[in-house]
Amino acid sequence: ANLQIVISALDKASGDINKIKSEISGVNNASKSATKGTGDFTTSITSMIGKAALAAGAVAAVGAALKGVYDSAKEAAELDYARSKFDNLSESIGTVSDALLTDLRAATSGMVSDADLIAGAGDLMALGLAKSHDEVVRLTYVAGALGMNMNQLVLTLTNQTTMRFDALGMSVDGFSEKVKGLEAAGMSASDAFKEAFLQQAEEQIATVGSAADETIGAFM
Repeated sequence: ANLQIVISALDKASGDINKIKSEISGVNNASKSATKGTGDFTTSITSMIGKAALAAGAVAAVGAALKGVYDSAKEAAELDYARSKFDNLSESIGTVSDALLTDLRAATSGMVSDADLIAGAGDLMALGLAKSHDEVVRLTYVAGALGMNMNQLVLTLTNQTTMRFDALGMSVDGFSEKVKGLEAAGMSASDAFKEAFLQQAEEQIATVGSAADETIGAFM
């Protein structure tokens, strides 16, 4: 559709420019003819200016349409790359991207666009923060239910800190005890932090409820 606009605008501009050339010729002839006087000259000039304005508008429309084509193509390329990355990362953790995306949609109750789900889950997998299908779904679920900012979530899990818990809508009460208990059960420090985070978030959802069940969920 954008390309059709460009072609149409170019055709329009070409026609108007040819008309301007014709008018210029007419103005030249009128200016040389003593018998026609200044009336024809003024009329021709006015007509030429009008057509020039139309042509300028057509050229502006071409520019706007070309920018639209470029922006659309760039966005499509970015989405295509993100999807390709998502496919490869899904395979790397032993799952299938289509099945994973279906579960992510269900986990967020339709509150998050496919593009955002693919980007967010892609970051989690790329950084090694989610190493299985279930971990990706659990992290995406708590993020959606508590309205977490994905950048804040990634930073929290990467740096293993509770500094951003308030921004994520999380309580820190009892979190350290969870981490210590999981480490004592044989988990590594990083895995214990992540599992404790998930448990803490799931408890928070049980306490305050999920955004999907509130009016804000319908808006999202």
